[in-house]
Amino acid sequence: MRNLTFIVALSVLCAMFTFGQKKPVQRQVQKPVASQQQKQSALSISDKQCELTYSPQAFLEAKTTVGAKERFGLIFKNSLGKNLFAEIIDAGGKVVESITLNEYLSGSKKVKLISTKVSSDGRTSEVVHEIASSIGTLQLLTRGLRAGDKTSTTGIETIVLTFSLSAPSEQMLGLRLLLPVEGTAEVKEKGVILSGKTATSVIAVSVLPTTEQIEYQKNILSIKSSSTQIKKSTPVVWLVASVVTNVSLTAAKTAAVARLVSTATAAQEPNLVIVNTVSKNDAQPGDTVTYQLTCKNIGLGDATNIQLTNPIPVGTVYIEGSATTDGADVVVERENAPPPQASSAKNIKWTLKEALKSGQEFTVEFKVAIR
Repeated sequence: MRNLTFIVALSVLCAMFTFGQKKPVQRQVQKPVASQQQKQSALSISDKQCELTYSPQAFLEAKTTVGAKERFGLIFKNSLGKNLFAEIIDAGGKVVESITLNEYLSGSKKVKLISTKVSSDGRTSEVVHEIASSIGTLQLLTRGLRAGDKTSTTGIETIVLTFSLSAPSEQMLGLRLLLPVEGTAEVKEKGVILSGKTATSVIAVSVLPTTEQIEYQKNILSIKSSSTQIKKSTPVVWLVASVVTNVSLTAAKTAAVARLVSTATAAQEPNLVIVNTVSKNDAQPGDTVTYQLTCKNIGLGDATNIQLTNPIPVGTVYIEGSATTDGADVVVERENAPPPQASSAKNIKWTLKEALKSGQEFTVEFKVAIR
């Protein structure tokens, strides 16, 4: 257990052959097809030479922006839609249900795509599937967060992808992901390094919290989680991806290994990432705007005494009573004003009532009116 206090400051924000006996029969290769809902969701981070984007229809795709243009990563585009994307496994190792790539992207009779959401500023996304299985109706939730920024102390931006399961009753379940690789994947002790042919940028992907197996064979990256006691929306496995660029491909891979090690070391204790989002990027005077702060624990220990503080952005007026209070104590700090003027809200401060366990996240929000 570790006590953590996090203060987050927000200003106004601008912020995925067959052959017959005599004549060849032509068949079309079944490519994965994304639904209209899926195409709405995308999160991107970048450095000076490479952009990394997560979206359900492409998954995790890096594109170099200088020099020889390359594309590499965990990419669905050139994979067959009938290929497996995920297997849900019980504690004895038996596959309870499997999901093909096309089922994940556009649904089927067995797999229903319930919803796809993305914040207007491209910082959070969520895809929910409902799966009919032999043990009842399951839910698979894929949650994306774009965390960090170039102005932070580390200067590192990351995309955190969390896969959570819900089951009708408590039981031990695990998840095996089968992700198509474009380029090359190198499995390391703490995760995976994805690279192109000559680009001096690579993707460092940490796999958390603990995994039973990570393998790379025939251009498929297989990630098998340990079994977890599944309750309502329980995080099973999460990937922390970032771009690493250096003077050469070899140097970039060396730096990426160091990144994997530092992420794994930090994950041995509570390790919070904070993501702040705004509902409108082009708000006009008189508009109401919602600000959200999402706090996720990507470490292994419980984070306790978490405190989030957010100033009221300049040029806005806090809408009284709009700060969420479910699961947190809220204090509105105010500026003193001479009578008869009413004091105005200056900061909103939340103190979480319960510990944030490994893999869990918590979101608070408030609303303002634009002056």
